[in-house]
Amino acid sequence: MELRLNLEVNQIISLIRQLPSDQILKIKTELEKEAKVQSATLYDQNLTELLLKGPTMTSEEKENFKSIQKAFDLWTKSSFA
Repeated sequence: MELRLNLEVNQIISLIRQLPSDQILKIKTELEKEAKVQSATLYDQNLTELLLKGPTMTSEEKENFKSIQKAFDLWTKSSFA
């Protein structure tokens, strides 16, 4: 069995105000949890989008990075060993 109501925000607020304070606090807690979940999801989506749109290394840049990294490793091992 399914019940669907077409209520506006003002009507929902009016109904909530009629509830006892412990019920109002329970609703508030649940809404805050939901807001945190939605906020985190939006943040994750934005971060994923940013990372996917970001620059990537070409094969040539990757090889150059590897050679610089090897040279740096040799320098640190010989200078600080």
